[in-house]
Amino acid sequence: MSNEEKILSMLSEMRGDIQEIKSDVAGLKTEVAELKADVAMLKTDMADMKVRVKRLEGDMAQMRSDMDELREAQEETRDGVNVLLEWAEACGNVIKFPLPRIK
Repeated sequence: MSNEEKILSMLSEMRGDIQEIKSDVAGLKTEVAELKADVAMLKTDMADMKVRVKRLEGDMAQMRSDMDELREAQEETRDGVNVLLEWAEACGNVIKFPLPRIK
């Protein structure tokens, strides 16, 4: 085999290798494009999640405020009921008709 034939053979092999590399690069470009689309979608989803978390934090703060108001109202109600029970007990002893004791 002459040098020219060897060179032609090597060039032929290199051409095949280059075609394979080009094919691999094309596949990688496609995969990178898909990854970019996925990353863009994740960024959008993350922004949406941040908005939702902020909304939930606001809702939780409102719920805490409402719970504090309910606790205060419940304490006032309990105090009022206790006063009424004491009054009913005192009145029950004064009049002949005893009021039933609430348990």
